[in-house]
Amino acid sequence: MMAHTSTASMLHFLMIVLATALTAASPVTAQQNGTAVPAAYRIQIGCVLSPLHPEACDAYENFLNAVIPGLFAFHRMSELELLDQVDTLEYALVDTKTMSCLDVEQGFAPLNGFGLPVVTAAGDSGDEVKFVDTVGGVMFTMRDSRIVSLSDLKDQVIAGTTITDFASTHANFAKYRSKIGTDLIDDAAEIQFLGTHERVLDAVLSGDAAAGMVQTGFLEQAAHDGLLNWEDIDILAQEIAITEDGTRFPYFSSTPIYPGWTVVATSFSSLQARTDVLNFVLAVPSTTIAFTSPESFAGVGDILENFGVIERDLVRTTETRCVRKASHVVVPETNEGARTRRCDG
Repeated sequence: MMAHTSTASMLHFLMIVLATALTAASPVTAQQNGTAVPAAYRIQIGCVLSPLHPEACDAYENFLNAVIPGLFAFHRMSELELLDQVDTLEYALVDTKTMSCLDVEQGFAPLNGFGLPVVTAAGDSGDEVKFVDTVGGVMFTMRDSRIVSLSDLKDQVIAGTTITDFASTHANFAKYRSKIGTDLIDDAAEIQFLGTHERVLDAVLSGDAAAGMVQTGFLEQAAHDGLLNWEDIDILAQEIAITEDGTRFPYFSSTPIYPGWTVVATSFSSLQARTDVLNFVLAVPSTTIAFTSPESFAGVGDILENFGVIERDLVRTTETRCVRKASHVVVPETNEGARTRRCDG
């Protein structure tokens, strides 16, 4: 990745180009603005490439190409690459866990929420599609199993996505602890981290796992796509989730909900630049993504610290960091290392 040329002239140059784009009625390229943007002067934008939602980076890059073509360099990165190379970026689209890590390690605040269109219900009159910028998790099992509550998961094989995904893994861990009083990582006979929602579903449907942990919304989409019969599964500890503004989370059941994908500005971008960019993205109409007001990640940070993802320095108690032991990893189907009793990341 290209390092920054951190100079006043570069910032001035970029702001002239961006100001033209902000006031234009149609997308502005560097050539239309009468400039040629050298690679070192382009806005450096990163994106966490998650195996659970690879479409997020595609949607964000497509949006940028539509509104400021030629003015930015886009970098798909693992969460650990982004955390360790954030000083080379000006903006980034990050998942829940990575945003919380940037919060505690760098003191960065979210610039705005980021929502993708999802099918929340299907019917004869057409699909109901909403932009969702928050996340939660659900645990599910086969309806004909003997598992009817969270307490029945003791000594069972559980399928999960990735060790570090917040919504499907840690939100479910937190709910289990709050309901049962112990930790699922200790109670389960085995937790298999399989890398994707689809593999978790396959493990439960085939009987290889007694229950699965996925992000809220995946099961509805899977039923819509014909991958499962909704009548064949049960959601454990069903709860209706309510958003901060008092509206119902548009899914059948969920853990408490938390901020989802988020755009963050790094310390390299000035306050004025952040304000201009925020006003810009909120003003541009789009049918493929939605930018929303940012939300607090304090609750996310508390959960990640409780489960050892965020570590606090015992001497300098105000200093915290995210462990670098694990990342969003898609485990090959032939790799028995997908099975673990521990959750270190």
